[in-house]
Amino acid sequence: MRFISLVFATLALASPAHAEWKKVAKADSKILLATPFAEATREVFEAGDWSSTARTISSYAAVVPANGLYPRVQAYLEQTAPLVYWKYGSALDADWLKSRFPFFKDKNVQITSPAPNSDAFLRTSQFTVGTARCVAFEMRHITNDTGSAAAAGARDSVSGFYCPSPGTAPSEDLLQKVTEGVFVRRDGQIERVLRGVNAPIPPQVTQTTSKSG
Repeated sequence: MRFISLVFATLALASPAHAEWKKVAKADSKILLATPFAEATREVFEAGDWSSTARTISSYAAVVPANGLYPRVQAYLEQTAPLVYWKYGSALDADWLKSRFPFFKDKNVQITSPAPNSDAFLRTSQFTVGTARCVAFEMRHITNDTGSAAAAGARDSVSGFYCPSPGTAPSEDLLQKVTEGVFVRRDGQIERVLRGVNAPIPPQVTQTTSKSG
């Protein structure tokens, strides 16, 4: 009998620990972001090695302002090995944000609406950083069914945050646009992470050159 591993929640409480992170070109990134920002921005793409336990491999993408701190979206894609499953969701609290994203390390993060304790595919929490009102999000397929190997998409987990410009509330419409704008590259094809969206892939995702600042 083969034993099937589970990825426990504690794995997601700290930044992905890999031997090395390296910058990659947009054409080589496994995670791509389309954002509703009107402001001038630049894109960042990085790739990590397999974790020390060989259970997950991570990729990183961000869309950050050309000047200043906001608006910004930063997200990690974690892909598990074929027989590794997600059993829990991340906390999406202040400790998680600070350990996951160095951007928040020295900032006063206040959770205003905690993430629900559920197995929903998309979970969110709301928080403030100074005058910025932000949302943390995670899209993850949580399961206790380890009877067979999961499809590649079910092993993907995307977690990140979105901060609009200060003074702008992270409305449901804006959050929908941000989460709809997360894509993964798999077997040479670009796929949207959020399920049930009947919309074409935007050109800013399919173009191979990134905006740099």
